[in-house]
Amino acid sequence: MTLDVEQIEQLMRTLAQTGLSECAIESEGFSLRLVREASAAPAQALPMPVQSAPAPAVRAEGHIVSAPIVGTFYAKKSPDAPPYVQVGDRVRVGDVLFIIESMKLMNEVTCEFDGVVTEVIVHDGEAVEYGQPLMRIE
Repeated sequence: MTLDVEQIEQLMRTLAQTGLSECAIESEGFSLRLVREASAAPAQALPMPVQSAPAPAVRAEGHIVSAPIVGTFYAKKSPDAPPYVQVGDRVRVGDVLFIIESMKLMNEVTCEFDGVVTEVIVHDGEAVEYGQPLMRIE
């Protein structure tokens, strides 16, 4: 049994939509385990080896928006577009904060609470890991 990238991504989306926290598939020497953290973050295929830089120090105040998946952080829709949000911007639940490109898919990450963006921790185009702090909103 083999799964292509699109099938794995569909499994990840289904896991996120159903509210299940874990899914495992084993067949004929093939094994895949998808695990979703307790938060509302989308599922992530495990293991997913990625070279990463040490995480920067993050202040404890406010809400930390973390990477829901491994990929590349993009602050704007396209190179010539303005950033979705900048420090000082007021955001509301459902506003797009940034994009994470993963496996050639652009995943919009939306805000889960109202507040003001007080810190953007990563740079546009930077590789990020699952759970890595990306932004702070107070």
